[in-house]
Amino acid sequence: MIFLERIGPALRGLTRLLGLDERRCLRCGAAFAPSDDDGTVDGFLCASCLAALPPMRGPRCRRCAHPFPGAAPGAPALCGDCLRTPPPWRGMACYGRYEVALRDFLLDFKFHGRFVLADAAAPLLLDSLLCLPLPDAIVPMPLPLSRLRARGYNQVQELALALGRLLDLPVRPDLLLRPSCDAPQSRLHAKERRRNLHGSFIAPAHAGGLRLWLLDDIFTTGSTARAATQALLSAGAGRVDLVTLARTPLEPAARPDRKPALSLPPAATAGNAAPEKRPECAGNPD
Repeated sequence: MIFLERIGPALRGLTRLLGLDERRCLRCGAAFAPSDDDGTVDGFLCASCLAALPPMRGPRCRRCAHPFPGAAPGAPALCGDCLRTPPPWRGMACYGRYEVALRDFLLDFKFHGRFVLADAAAPLLLDSLLCLPLPDAIVPMPLPLSRLRARGYNQVQELALALGRLLDLPVRPDLLLRPSCDAPQSRLHAKERRRNLHGSFIAPAHAGGLRLWLLDDIFTTGSTARAATQALLSAGAGRVDLVTLARTPLEPAARPDRKPALSLPPAATAGNAAPEKRPECAGNPD
């Protein structure tokens, strides 16, 4: 064992010199050698693709992840919408904005059968998830059975499995079912989305008492997440936090009420860094 520890660095240097440590980027297909310097050492994306998929930064609503451009850092806040109609989930973690390269990445993942991209997407979420308490299980957002048969896979479940492997957390698709054949949400307006989802989700009684991360790929109006969370809470889940890879941006001109409506004082917790040193995200624990 001591011998292997001593020759390990030399072997790694030799494989790097011979080009044997090269990988293929899952997004663009380019060859790259993992490096500590550019953050690709444990990843599946080359440095160029990582740079094209930047995370959301700065203060944002802790319940819906809408950015607050002028808010003071370190103090989580609630937007006007979340004050008036609080969503049923407790906290939210989100990686990035659903635009440009991240949008193309997710569409490729979702509709073009490239579920191998789950291995590239899961590590992107890790820093965002530092805001949330660890759950008992990850629950992927289910597809209606008719759409699952047509597509052949649920990209969110593939993402959940990749994230579960990274964090050593169980993935429980059995805790949330979606037997109804509702219309695709992407074709509907906000009110139509809510009507379309009425009674769509079923959660079994053995969800009772569990702390759960409800995982989805894209957050738009929140109608799907709301209906799914309510089903889990109705089954007795102890806590539900929402985790998404991306959220659609809202134009300030279209939503003038989306501004910090309530700032909560920072509160340090035992064993954690002071809030101002924690990642800016939407999911600081209550």
